[in-house]
Amino acid sequence: WVPTLVAELIWDDTAKILKPVALTVAGCAVLGLNSAVFRPTTDSATFFQVKDKDGNVIANVDTVNNRFGVGTITPGRPMEIFSSSAVLRLRDSGDTASATTAYIEFGGTTAGNWDRTGYVGDGSSGDTHIRLRAEKSDLYLGDSTGETVLILSGGDATFSGSINVGTSGKIYFRDTDISIGSTLTDGILDITADFSIDLFFDNADVGDEADGQSLNINRRAVEGDDYISLYVDKDKRGLIGFSGDNDLLQLTANALTVNGTLHSSFVDDEQVGLGTNSPSSIYKVHIKRESTETLSRTLLVEHETTQINAISSALTFKLTTTGDMTTNFGPGFLYAIEDTAGVENFIGRTAFARDGADNSGKFFLSLWNAGSFVEKAMVVTKEGYVGLGLSSPDTPLYIHNAQPYITLRNLTHEDTDGGRESRIIFYGEQSGGERTTLARIEISHDGTSDDEKGKIVISTNDGADGDTPTDHFKVDAAGNTYIGDGGVTDYSQFEPDGTYVMNGAATVFNDLVVSLSSAKVPPANAPSWVSFVGNLNAYAYDLNDFQEFSNELAHSYKDAALIEFHV
Repeated sequence: WVPTLVAELIWDDTAKILKPVALTVAGCAVLGLNSAVFRPTTDSATFFQVKDKDGNVIANVDTVNNRFGVGTITPGRPMEIFSSSAVLRLRDSGDTASATTAYIEFGGTTAGNWDRTGYVGDGSSGDTHIRLRAEKSDLYLGDSTGETVLILSGGDATFSGSINVGTSGKIYFRDTDISIGSTLTDGILDITADFSIDLFFDNADVGDEADGQSLNINRRAVEGDDYISLYVDKDKRGLIGFSGDNDLLQLTANALTVNGTLHSSFVDDEQVGLGTNSPSSIYKVHIKRESTETLSRTLLVEHETTQINAISSALTFKLTTTGDMTTNFGPGFLYAIEDTAGVENFIGRTAFARDGADNSGKFFLSLWNAGSFVEKAMVVTKEGYVGLGLSSPDTPLYIHNAQPYITLRNLTHEDTDGGRESRIIFYGEQSGGERTTLARIEISHDGTSDDEKGKIVISTNDGADGDTPTDHFKVDAAGNTYIGDGGVTDYSQFEPDGTYVMNGAATVFNDLVVSLSSAKVPPANAPSWVSFVGNLNAYAYDLNDFQEFSNELAHSYKDAALIEFHV
């Protein structure tokens, strides 16, 4: 195949040569080795051009600026493509899925040799990934605000602006060694500086009364699993919730409100302090409050309930053991005081303990006396027995002391007869469960004067007295003892000098009998018993070692009764 060459020539009179004005090659032109193609004598911005049939420039070579233009005769860079759809295609001849290697390299000349600094494209023939890499230094990504919006350096990414994630976008973190401003790797998340998380509605202006959006921490096994919610409401309260209960904790400027159940657990020697950074116990609450009130509350446990007629447990204290429980095992509370010198002194302890069985309990009140521990000042057993000074009372009230005294004091200021009273009342229950006042002992004021006189009255129920038993025994301030109705109408009276007085209107049917066998009359100076027969005079006997009388009252005798002696 022979190409056809058509040339238009002109004579260059200066150079004395023919110069082609136009050259047309129909077919293929082959140049030899080291051939010079279009070597100009003078550089031109349009030295070499390729045009279409209409004369439009498809390619242009600018030898003045060493530029090549596609679709333009004035390229502004060493290579410029000008088109309504300018596309630069790098096409590998290999299979796209496994053998594509097409990329653009960037670099320079070091010591006369090519030195690549980076590339963009598919730099591996084993995959179809597109890579953008700076190999010698940092990689900058920028926008209209600057060239360093994102800097990739040393494996780290630095953003100069905000990171916005779309409504359907997500940010994933690995589950270990995440650092913000830190080089530590000993925790899941290490942060070296304070940081804020702002959550707000897009249409809420500053100052608007609108609840803040929630920050949820989820356990994402499946959609809708348990989560912790954090947000601030329109009342400026910080709220912490769990799985829909969004106000389990309420935080305000000076208060913390817990709307759920609060549990505290400790391991080994762990300690928790409230109001102190140096707890001396496992759990220490330190409250400094200047107050002269004797009933000032420093700790309040309040449990709201709908119950109106039953005890509801507002607070529970439990003591656990790894062994088998025995008697007197249980939780206790110590009470101590401390002065300005920091000296702590224990003054009391209350405790509830096991009493014979795992489901039976007793109560202890213990005190310190001059530094000595009095372990069982008061004990209440499972039977309801109260012991003062001992641990195992066997009666409902047991006082164990060198001076087992009981004091009853009436605080009413009065001088009335029967006033200032103190009572011991004895109840019982009938077979039908009715409560009965069986008897009563009353100590009260005797008379109406402003003095210290007292009297004792013992009353018993005659069967129909209800809660007011009848008086039957009285000892007054003068020492008189009354038996009967207590000294009102029918009674017997023993006076302080030993005189026996019988009062009443009852009829007497029996005599006073003195047995002769009980009388001993030795010497002649004593009168004979015959002297008494039919004699209405009274004889006085002075008892001595030789005279002795014994007598017997067969029945009761009242005032105005006739007493006769029979011998």
